[in-house]
Amino acid sequence: MGHASGSYALASILLLVALGYGVTDERGRQANARFWRRVDELGRGGDPGCALALFGVGYGGHEICNASIVHNPCIFHSFGIEQDFSFDLHVARQWNCRGVLLDPTVQHPEHPGNAQGLTFLKIGANSPVTRSKWTSTNVPLLGLALGHPHLHILKMDCEGCEYQLAADIAKTRPNFFWHVDQFAFELHTCEGLSPPGEQAANAIYSLFAFLFEAGHDLRHFDRTRCSKHSSLRTDFAGWNHSYFPSDRPRIDAHGRYVRPWVWCCYNILFTRDRSQISLNGLPGP
Repeated sequence: MGHASGSYALASILLLVALGYGVTDERGRQANARFWRRVDELGRGGDPGCALALFGVGYGGHEICNASIVHNPCIFHSFGIEQDFSFDLHVARQWNCRGVLLDPTVQHPEHPGNAQGLTFLKIGANSPVTRSKWTSTNVPLLGLALGHPHLHILKMDCEGCEYQLAADIAKTRPNFFWHVDQFAFELHTCEGLSPPGEQAANAIYSLFAFLFEAGHDLRHFDRTRCSKHSSLRTDFAGWNHSYFPSDRPRIDAHGRYVRPWVWCCYNILFTRDRSQISLNGLPGP
């Protein structure tokens, strides 16, 4: 087994442990199995099915398919901005896209995207772990409310909101992912950023099912560090986190214990097969 394949296999085991095993839905179990087969295939150098490119920089960067054909009008929604507009500006400039940027945790009355056809809303995505004081929205219905029935890109990096998406799709718009060409999101398995194990597992496996059923396939998967929460433990959910040398616990010059970054997040990209993406931007079923 090569290094890449071994790393992906280990990551799959760790994520399964972190999310929990108590999945009761056969549809979800099958989708999850298909997901990890694809992860293993990519880890062994398999064809992602598109030309991947990093859009944005730093923590705001996400891999997406650098599509040669983009419909007009090009529309994207981006959840989780904080202070980094690099992804959104890159997409807007590359494909002349209009975008809606959403984050309930910050104020951006004026931002670099104002002149680029980008609109900022102080709203978050529905989430089972979000503070109730924040205003949130149903992601599948937002596009309809804004007059955006078809999204070329949906990006979600909002610390736990990914666990609510499948439930909102099931309740309000089951064919949502037929109307999304690319879905880039960060999956958080850190304590405090995810619901309890079985609830988290069912939510994500159902999300995988909706994606596969709409003709999407996994294009990119990468494990990353994303949390330094003081509540994190190395035995979180039975998961012995892998610390890289620079990330080991240490004592600083003042004798204080410094917690390491925890590798408990995954950058994931799904896109629909080109043969199933309508060239005129019209949605599927």
